[in-house]
Amino acid sequence: IVHIEQPTIIPGQQWLDFIYESIKNEKTFRMTYKPFDREAYTAVISPYLLKEFDNRWYVYGKNHDKDELRTYGLERIIDLSDSLQGYRLSPSFNPDQYFSDIIGVTLQPNKKAQNIQFVVSKNTVPYIKTKPLHASQTEIDKTSKGTIFQIVVIPNFELESLLLSFGDALTVIKPTALRQRLSKRIKLSAKQYST
Repeated sequence: IVHIEQPTIIPGQQWLDFIYESIKNEKTFRMTYKPFDREAYTAVISPYLLKEFDNRWYVYGKNHDKDELRTYGLERIIDLSDSLQGYRLSPSFNPDQYFSDIIGVTLQPNKKAQNIQFVVSKNTVPYIKTKPLHASQTEIDKTSKGTIFQIVVIPNFELESLLLSFGDALTVIKPTALRQRLSKRIKLSAKQYST
């Protein structure tokens, strides 16, 4: 009767119970972590939140060495163990506020939300209206090319991927820097298909 899209196994989910208990009991852990583009390293983390996005799990917590909030994909964790270091509270961390200005999970420190304007072709407008890209989405204008919408978010990789997923049915108008980044990604993609 109901089918929910959820894979049987999400990479990294073997760490969920350990991290959940660490958050609940305000306990630090020592984590060996392997980013996609760098060598593995070890850090002590005070974990605050588990979040699932796009069939991946993430933990948000304070990295004791960097003394700042970081995001870690569970599928990149190599090992976890208890740490004797004291738990570092972060009273200013509010998940609702933290995620209010982003799409996805990536938030670069000290970045400000921007007005992102994009035009959507007529056939795609109903999809954008019934499933807004972000809670801040508003309709600005209608033109011969389609409807112009605006969202107020901090640009990140997930936003770019979402905008590109609409193909030629959506075109970013501004800001110019985001438009140029998307244009560059589209050209590189087209080049790969032309060979």
